[in-house]
Amino acid sequence: MDQWNVGVAVAMAVVGISSIAMLRFRRRRRHELPAKRTNFPPKDLPENNIFTLESLQEWDGVNAKMFLAVCGIVLDVSISENFVPEHGYGKLWAGRDATFALAKMSLDPSHANKLDWTFDDFSILERKSLKSWRAHFMKKYDQVGTLKEYNDRNFSPLDDIQSDDEDVVEQQTCSTEDPQDNISEGEVDSDMVDLSDSVANIRQEAAMADVE
Repeated sequence: MDQWNVGVAVAMAVVGISSIAMLRFRRRRRHELPAKRTNFPPKDLPENNIFTLESLQEWDGVNAKMFLAVCGIVLDVSISENFVPEHGYGKLWAGRDATFALAKMSLDPSHANKLDWTFDDFSILERKSLKSWRAHFMKKYDQVGTLKEYNDRNFSPLDDIQSDDEDVVEQQTCSTEDPQDNISEGEVDSDMVDLSDSVANIRQEAAMADVE
């Protein structure tokens, strides 16, 4: 088996593991989440709408709206019922940068606000994952600013990736550890659940590459 076929086989194996992990997660019994706060006192955005990691953390959905950052773009996710303060994905990424975590499909809290990475750290499938997540979040949520720490970061490697569907997130590398280690049972972000078909898309892409 040549190097390319080995890479495809590994990618498909990772996809299978991630699919099983997500199915386990989805089948867990759901628990009622606390009601989200919707009325916040007025709060000014930072000057020129440029956030820092320090100022972004003030927007955690507790005393102000809930923002998170993806690829240097700060987005208002307050409208989502799946981002609840101190619960699930709200606990992981509210008021934080989620770029590295989304690329890796990681539920590890230490991967939020992780800045010491380069695109060389990502596989091609992880780059596609990040590109698709960026497109998905930007389409669904309002952009409210940018993240200063990413001002000099070049995201053109994502733009160079060919993608058949920008709205499909390819869940190739979801953490294989039980998500309940980091997220309460039943707190499943429907944004992720709705993207389960992406597993089939990756398998199809890998199979086509194998034929070629």
